[in-house]
Parts: sequence; C-alpha cells; structure tokens
Amino acid sequence: MNSSDDAHTDLFSIKLSSFLHEIRLEKKAVRERAFFLCEYCYSPERLSANRFTVDHVIPRSLNGSDDLRNLALACRRCNERRYNFVAGIDAETQEVVPIFNHNP
Repeated sequence: MNSSDDAHTDLFSIKLSSFLHEIRLEKKAVRERAFFLCEYCYSPERLSANRFTVDHVIPRSLNGSDDLRNLALACRRCNERRYNFVAGIDAETQEVVPIFNHNP
C-alpha cells in the first residue's frame, strides 16, 4: 500500500465511523420517543428477552424513508407479524386503515 491508499482507507474509516454513530443516535432517538415500549403493542422492552428493533412503518421495499417519522420501535413479534403490511381492514367500518400511526 502506498500513502494514497492509506489516506483513502483512513477517510473511509472516518466516514464509516460517522455513519454508524448517526445510526446509533437515530435508534436512540426512536427508543426514547417510544419510552422503550413497542409502538405497535406497547409491551415494555425491559420485560422482553430480545432487544427491540427499529422498524420502518412504511417499509423500504415500498419506498419508505429513514426519516424518524417513518421509524417505530418494535418488539420481535410485532416486527415479524407486520412484515411489510401498511394497511388493514377495520373490523367495525370495513374501511382500509393504516396499521400504525404514531404521529396523529
């Protein structure tokens, strides 16, 4: 490796470190906003055997963004059950409604 390669590697490492730091801060913000509760079923993370995940309300597969308003703290069960569904049928009105809206 020459000095140019070393500089490129150092720059990449700095950018990667900064990117990972931003992701950690974003996840922390989502967790704190949710008060460490699943934003779908409201179960507390402290009683779970698994750490909750940050879920995309509108999944990336459906062009959902990484904006904090599109992120929700989810327990494993809710995250797996929801898959990439974003709407359902209301049992009383039979209308199509969003599954989740934490920003009413």
